[in-house]
Amino acid sequence: MEKQVSTTALAKLSGISSKELFSTLSEKGFIHKVDNVWALTEQGEKSGGGYKQSPQYGKYIVWPETFQLASVTVTTTPTAESVKLITATALGKA
Repeated sequence: MEKQVSTTALAKLSGISSKELFSTLSEKGFIHKVDNVWALTEQGEKSGGGYKQSPQYGKYIVWPETFQLASVTVTTTPTAESVKLITATALGKA
């Protein structure tokens, strides 16, 4: 069985914030809120989404580690945290 990761972990692997990923997944119809809790839609389930239960976190959504964000099309504005700048000195040492 393919490894599954939480939405937050998938966002980290993809280099975007979890807030951005949840928002995009919602906009694209993969998830929606039910009683203020994220839930999978039929499209989300067909795309490989599922649920795991944790004693610490309760029920949460998981995705195949290979879930392709290309099908979701995440558009983000780079933030200071996501853009890694390098100095000319560091370039010279590379």
